[in-house]
Amino acid sequence: MGLYNNRIVVKVGTSTLTNDAGKSDLRTTDRLACVLSDIQNMGYEVVLVSSGAIAVGRNKLNMTAKPDSMRMKQAAAAVGQCSLMYLYDKFFGDYDKTVAQILLNADDIEEEEKKKGKSDQYIQCASRDGCNPDCKRK
Repeated sequence: MGLYNNRIVVKVGTSTLTNDAGKSDLRTTDRLACVLSDIQNMGYEVVLVSSGAIAVGRNKLNMTAKPDSMRMKQAAAAVGQCSLMYLYDKFFGDYDKTVAQILLNADDIEEEEKKKGKSDQYIQCASRDGCNPDCKRK
């Protein structure tokens, strides 16, 4: 499969990954993994782009309100990111898929050397059969 042929990019965020109580929505995450795995099994390259780490971390840390300081947002995101990757690994693994995480920031896209490095990293992940790179903005 060529680099740009048959690629499907799916973006999910907090409202998809959490339920009304603010907890991880396991049923939805499982359905997402099932559907994206089926799409990949049909020969498409699937890229999952997700946000929601702060919301998931906030719940895990038992925060009652949204964090307002950068320090608390970063703490919630760090905890939430681990939880999200755990869930992705678990649910995609149920469908014999491997997940990988690629973190991106503006410099990674704007600076040619960094852009090439991230592109190479993505290509290596995507070239592995059954690997779904999860791209995150950092």
